[in-house]
Amino acid sequence: MTYDPHNYNPSNLDQLNNVEPGYLAAYGLTEAPFSQQHDDRFLYLNAALTERLELLKHYTQYGNLLLIVTGERGTGKSSLKQRFIKTAQEEWQICEIQSHTMMDASLLLKQVAQGFNITEPPHDPAALFEVLSAQLQHMHQASYVPILIIDDAHELPQDALQSLLYLAEHHSDQETALRIILFCEPEIEIMLDDPAIHSLRERVTHSMEIPSLDEAETAEYLRHRLAVAGLDGTSPFTPKLIHKIFKASGGIPSRINEYA
Repeated sequence: MTYDPHNYNPSNLDQLNNVEPGYLAAYGLTEAPFSQQHDDRFLYLNAALTERLELLKHYTQYGNLLLIVTGERGTGKSSLKQRFIKTAQEEWQICEIQSHTMMDASLLLKQVAQGFNITEPPHDPAALFEVLSAQLQHMHQASYVPILIIDDAHELPQDALQSLLYLAEHHSDQETALRIILFCEPEIEIMLDDPAIHSLRERVTHSMEIPSLDEAETAEYLRHRLAVAGLDGTSPFTPKLIHKIFKASGGIPSRINEYA
């Protein structure tokens, strides 16, 4: 199938699924510019995302915190997280966890312990917290900053969120200071209203939302990704096409990729 971008219909996703790889050569590209795979080179840092990245680094360096970063699926939370980790300070010790709906409190705490270099974490929860506290204190004394990052935190079951509350409450002092950063979808706000874990919300020191792109930023986003992919010439996206992509995607980067 030969794809003509000027006849693009954003409501017809079947066209997108049948595009042949030959379009790369047609536009002089060295790689796919709109892949859904995370690649830090393709991260488009607009003013809003740059501001949030700098705030994230500042809050992490200078405060004991429970920080929540929210955004609709596809807005770039994982990309922001990866850039944050890539630009981490030397003294930061990061434990990164990818959560899922089957991750109960026991599994979560075990992964936290392993992420902070406890090779054989105890099975008993009380013993595990004791060992973890000792490790965090040791890291603090060695001038390290322990940071726990949880991606897709909205998928955690309630007991796992309760264990996070316990961590936040018991590791916020200067001897075992622990930074906890949750990357999640907006539904986390509803979950935190549950009386069983409502006190977790009270532990949140900062929260930030990742907004979608406006039409001008959508144009820059497309231009940026094409440039990284090797485009040297005129963009195939006319202002009319950009407007269509923006309206169809709502300015959500992952959706922009699909339509582009």
